[in-house]
Amino acid sequence: MHANTFPGWFTEGHTVDLPRSGKYDAYDAVSASVFRFVIGGATAVLTLQYETTMVDFVRNAGLSTSSRNIASTIWSNGHGSFPWESRNSNSVFPSATLRLGVGDGAGEPEDWAVFMFEAGNGNGDFNGFNVRAVGSEQKTFSGWAQPGVCVNIAEAACTVEIYAEVFATPPKPPSPPAPQPSLQAAATGRAPRRTKKQKRA
Repeated sequence: MHANTFPGWFTEGHTVDLPRSGKYDAYDAVSASVFRFVIGGATAVLTLQYETTMVDFVRNAGLSTSSRNIASTIWSNGHGSFPWESRNSNSVFPSATLRLGVGDGAGEPEDWAVFMFEAGNGNGDFNGFNVRAVGSEQKTFSGWAQPGVCVNIAEAACTVEIYAEVFATPPKPPSPPAPQPSLQAAATGRAPRRTKKQKRA
């Protein structure tokens, strides 16, 4: 389980190898500007104006292993807000924006989420109200029981995936060939001269 207390959200390491479930090296190592969040098959795409690894994206918002919800303004509003480029499910991703580091509004230290998909503050209890959020209170994803979320999928099988979209750089087109001098100019090293006209008889 990767609740908000999981150190791998904020620091390098704490990874596993495929096919085990858990955090993979790409979270720390792959830099991208497009990230895809997939919850039980529902998808939302985040496009940034810069490239970053996911671990730095979270850390640069001011979150760390020592983060605790204190119901301050930044915890109520979120440590960062980023509009989705697209999303295919309002049931899983009801808000048009992704927020980082959102608390319950009441100051309970562990009642908050790393990645928040809803507006508001979880009705004061992320786990109790099944708030759609990842890295949440006591759970990797606390919104499994919401209508339309992970339909016909058991909670243990409701997968949470974050992908970095890396696009290959197309090769540069070949340079055009340099212009070639005329054969006459190349043979003499200079442009050919016109011959003198002959007079008519």
